[in-house]
Parts: sequence; structure tokens; C-alpha cells
Amino acid sequence: MATIQEPARKAPWPPAPTTDQQPVPYQVGQKEGETFASIAKDHGLDAKELIRFNFGTLKSAEINWYLVNYVQCPRPSRGQKYVHFRGATYDAAKKSGMIFLPTGAPQPQGNGFGNKVVELYNALSNSEKYPNGLCYQIAYNRVKAAAIQVGVALPSLSSRTSFGRLWGSFINTKTNSWFNLPEKYRGKGAAGAMAYAKLGTLVEQQGIWAGNLKPGAVIQTWSTKSNYELVRDNKRPRGIGHSFIFLRYSTSGGNIVGMHIADQGYQGRNVLSRGHWGYWVGANLVKGG
Repeated sequence: MATIQEPARKAPWPPAPTTDQQPVPYQVGQKEGETFASIAKDHGLDAKELIRFNFGTLKSAEINWYLVNYVQCPRPSRGQKYVHFRGATYDAAKKSGMIFLPTGAPQPQGNGFGNKVVELYNALSNSEKYPNGLCYQIAYNRVKAAAIQVGVALPSLSSRTSFGRLWGSFINTKTNSWFNLPEKYRGKGAAGAMAYAKLGTLVEQQGIWAGNLKPGAVIQTWSTKSNYELVRDNKRPRGIGHSFIFLRYSTSGGNIVGMHIADQGYQGRNVLSRGHWGYWVGANLVKGG
């Protein structure tokens, strides 16, 4: 049976924020075989540092104590060496059934709209973070929920509106309404729609990988630049695209190598590498005016 030892000095729960790391809740126990190592891998983190961030120790007996008493994982059965996440009791108010992921520095000032998108996403359970469905609709729903809370009037996603046509890349309509929209916004999905509505500022591909995105930014990608151009020109693309929310960058050796995103579950469970899509465009959110 696993050894469980109560620490002489208990770590705070949730973990205390630092000047460069903020604790973000992550629900555990939803997947068979889930471990600190698998969670760390999915989020581009080091497993030992993730444990240390949560409990301030790497002693297995103390980690077991925290998992049982803080995370509310089931007590181990006979012959079980480590406490497992599976079966942890989730309670958002009591902060049980979850661990905490370290984010980067505190959210930037002057980014209230985007910060709210990320805040609402981080508060969701795992099942709510990956709801399936159409990517552009899920992205819209996330932005809409934040817009309500920060007092922004977000236009409708309806294909009958210019905003909706841009967001959903609704081309090949019976009229020439697509060409009535400014070319610089066409084919850019949510990013183009938010910029068109003066609720976002466009960040083109070079700026994205220069680190110019802010948390909560909306992003549209296409498999190749030529596919973006086909959509822009009201033609059916030969490859796929994707719409999602930017959460934060993933770095290695001080260089940006990818990003953490929120989508419907298609790619949002892993770090999305910068080379995965051929064309990227984003928009940092603003409140308009």
C-alpha cells in the first residue's frame, strides 16, 4: 500500500502565485491512466516542476498525502504504490478534483476583453473545455460569453450579417455579398470579423511568431496560404482551416515554438507547433469605440 506522510509544513492550496507564474485550475481524474507526467507532456511542462509547483515537494509519501487530502483522490488499495487521479472528487468551490498549471506572467494590463476569455476558459471542467462541435462556433461562444461580462456588444454569427460571413468564412453565397466585404478581412475568419467590427486588431503571421498575440486573441489558420487566398477570393479551399482561441505561447530555450490554444478538442489538448499550419492570422481583442 502507498506510503502517506503528512508534511510538517503544508503547502498552500491553491498554490501561491509568484511574480512570473499564476496557478490555473486543471480538472483531473477524467482519463484512465492520467498522471503528472502525461499532463505535463500535454502542456509543454516538466513533470517534476509541475509537482513542485503544486505541492512544494518531490517526496512521494508527501505527494500521496496531498493527492488524498487536497485533490481528494481515492485512498490507495492494497499493493498500490502511488495515489491515482482516477476517481478524484471534483468540487470547484473546495478546489478539489484538480491540480494547478503554472501560466506565464500575470495577464497584460489593457487586455480586459481577452483576459476575460481566458479566465472563463480556465474555470471550465475538462469536459467543458473540449465540447466537440464546429470550431468557429465554439470560438464564437467563448468570445460571446466574455463579451457579455465586459460589456461588449458582439455582433451575431448569422450568415446573413457581414460579421457572421467573415467569422464563419461563409463563401459561395447566391449573391456577390462576399465581394462587398473588404478584401483585407476576407478569409481571415474570426480575426477578420473582429477587426472588421473594430473589436480586434489584426496580427499577421510574422507578428504572431514575434510574440505579439495577447491572451484571448482569436486565430484563423489554413493548411496553406493558397487555401487562404482561395477563400478570400470566394473559392472553395483544397485543404482545411481551423478557428480557435490563443491562450499563451510555448517556448523552448527562449524561443517561441508553439502555443496553447482553446478549441473544441481537435488540437487544444496539446501544444500547437508553429509549423503545423501553413497560414496563420490572429486578432487581439479590444472593446471597440
